Amino acid sequence: MTLSWLKNYNTFHVMASTWGCEEYIGPTVEEYIKRFASLKEGKIRLDRFKDEPIIVFSIDNCHFSTEEFALSPSTKWYNFKQGSAGLKYEVAISIHHQEIMWIRGPLPCSVHDMTMFRGGTSKDIKKKKVDKEAFIFQIPDGKKGVGDSGYSGAPDKIVTTRKGQSLALKKWLGRVKSRQETFFSRMKGFAVLKNRFRHGKRGSSDKMRRHKHCFESIAVLIAYDLEDHPLFEV
Repeated sequence: MTLSWLKNYNTFHVMASTWGCEEYIGPTVEEYIKRFASLKEGKIRLDRFKDEPIIVFSIDNCHFSTEEFALSPSTKWYNFKQGSAGLKYEVAISIHHQEIMWIRGPLPCSVHDMTMFRGGTSKDIKKKKVDKEAFIFQIPDGKKGVGDSGYSGAPDKIVTTRKGQSLALKKWLGRVKSRQETFFSRMKGFAVLKNRFRHGKRGSSDKMRRHKHCFESIAVLIAYDLEDHPLFEV
């Protein structure tokens, strides 16, 4: 039932025709989503930094649409990619293994990818607070990842496509970034993330909490699915 809800994102009223009592569906779905998300710590880990390769991961942010944050209206929620309010998450996946290494979020869509990577939580410099648990602080010296041009401000940690690189390197970087987008397309194969998120009526924190549970539960499900349905090799 919970998997059906995540995959199709039907209303509980519609689901009642298949699963029975509408009053039972909501609490049950929410409980099992929390249980799926609770598996994150055991499945999404930074173990791959112990491996030999210098370039270990790819990283990018993904935006998801939500209904308006009516109780805290602000342009900070604006999702320019989809033209609505939204939330964003940071995801890093292993380049050489079929594993998710890191997820962080949600944050308002207005926060720049580089700001989020460095631990920022707001685009407003005066209100900016640095999260010391951010990914940049988890990367050991000598290890790097691959990212798009949004990460060009951290050349010591992220390799981006630049002038002067060999054609072979540029093609390889392109494949790595394409692999990351393939991962995001799998996430958006779940309608709860692809469609505009309509839950969380008790305020912004409630909406963000519910969306985070859905995102993390789907990340865990995909992490297990990668064992049998891997992303393409680079």
